[in-house]
Amino acid sequence: MAQPTLPARGDCNTPTFDSTKPRELPRYFSDLEFHFTRCTITDAAEKKSHATRFLSVRDQDAWEALA
Repeated sequence: MAQPTLPARGDCNTPTFDSTKPRELPRYFSDLEFHFTRCTITDAAEKKSHATRFLSVRDQDAWEALA
């Protein structure tokens, strides 16, 4: 059986976050952790890279500017 992979950007199973609704941020990270566990992603740098992958371009730029 093939190793599960993260959903593609825009897929119906993709974690989503709308920065105009900041209270939803914990849910976004919870959804990401579900997929990381499912895909056996444990490396912190890889998680950070994937965490920004599903954001809007504006939010992705802002998050990636953080240390």
